[in-house]
Amino acid sequence: MILSLSPENRYSLKEDFGITQRRNIFVSPPHTHDFVEFVYVSHGSCVHTVDGREYPARRGDLLFINYNSTHSVKSDTGVSYVDIYLKPAFIDESLRGAQTAFALLSLPDFRAFESIVSEHNCIIHFDNDERQRIENLIFWAAEEMKKQDEGSDLMLSSFMNLFLTVVFRKMALPMNNIRKLDEALLSYIREHCGDRLILSSIAKQCGYCSEYFSRLFKRYTGVTFSDYLTRCRLEKSMSMLTDSNLPVEEIVASCGFTDRSRFFRLFVEHTGITPSKYRKKSK
Repeated sequence: MILSLSPENRYSLKEDFGITQRRNIFVSPPHTHDFVEFVYVSHGSCVHTVDGREYPARRGDLLFINYNSTHSVKSDTGVSYVDIYLKPAFIDESLRGAQTAFALLSLPDFRAFESIVSEHNCIIHFDNDERQRIENLIFWAAEEMKKQDEGSDLMLSSFMNLFLTVVFRKMALPMNNIRKLDEALLSYIREHCGDRLILSSIAKQCGYCSEYFSRLFKRYTGVTFSDYLTRCRLEKSMSMLTDSNLPVEEIVASCGFTDRSRFFRLFVEHTGITPSKYRKKSK
């Protein structure tokens, strides 16, 4: 495996597959490449910038970067990661010239993952035992790449098929991939819906940029963050109308609504009746 960097910062892969370990990196300048790249963070943390989007990453994160994407890395404390380079032809010669990793989904071995949303780039996370397994697999392959013993080509080909199956399985089940975007987070939003919850702040706490977190949230829940928060606030107002004698104005404020007229409009849309009628009916 040989990588060359042209004056235009474009990496070229002389072979169809390669693995490189990089240690204590602070900056990797913007570059593009004519192959697929998987970046697994083994130690430390960093921010990947891919096509203008930022992807905060730490140990256990695997970033998938498709063809012709502009990519850079920045870390304040130093980060170590493994780069896995791939052209689809390494898996099957019929894919020679393919310009996207998702061409692999046309192969019989990977058709079970045809439902994957073919986003240009994405990040997935491995934790606990799952992380240990993927690290063992990656570092075993890296050592095999260095030694190039008899049978190494067959072993590396088998590794890549297994590795891709693991990655595609994670991508096909996004609700299992999202770090901190789980029932605990949704429970927190429901419990604190009356507070001033801001998507950008929650996204940052989860380690994501706002735009990426917003997409993951909708994929996980089926609705936008704003719609989910509004629904939680309306359900809280319905509960307070039933279980308390507080004035409607106090309930509006307690549920996080700053516009009384908007609250009444949304409440009627949600329940079909006004708050006062809902309280009377529930009593």
